[in-house]
Amino acid sequence: MTDSQDAYLGATVPHFWLQQYESLAQKKGKTREELIREALADYLSINSASDSQSSQLTQEITDLSRRVTVLETAQSHLNHLAAQFQHLEQKFKQLSGETSNRDNQPQNPPSSSNSEKINKTSPAANFSLVTPPDQEDYDEPDEILWDFKGDHS
Repeated sequence: MTDSQDAYLGATVPHFWLQQYESLAQKKGKTREELIREALADYLSINSASDSQSSQLTQEITDLSRRVTVLETAQSHLNHLAAQFQHLEQKFKQLSGETSNRDNQPQNPPSSSNSEKINKTSPAANFSLVTPPDQEDYDEPDEILWDFKGDHS
């Protein structure tokens, strides 16, 4: 704008503001009009900056919400894996106990009463399919090899 297009702006303010304002203008070595223009320009640029800051904050909140969702999904997968690991650990302890019991038992020829024990402790009986409780038909590629457990030696 040129000087001929400038508009006049006036406002009524409390008397003590006027005293503080004139004191500040003297300290800064500026006229009252210059000080008012600076204050108004700062205020207007702050408001336009706050709008862009608001949209930036909204964008960041959306991004953080997406990240929280991803982390919650990851936590769910970790919980599932921990439960599966605990189940495998329990099975391993059971199998280890059966193996040590079998090693400590005297080797008798199979009889009709011992045939059930032999079938229960045979290597084929040590294999079982582990299915996640919430995903019975789903296997991760890295889990396929671990779905069957038993003596793999």
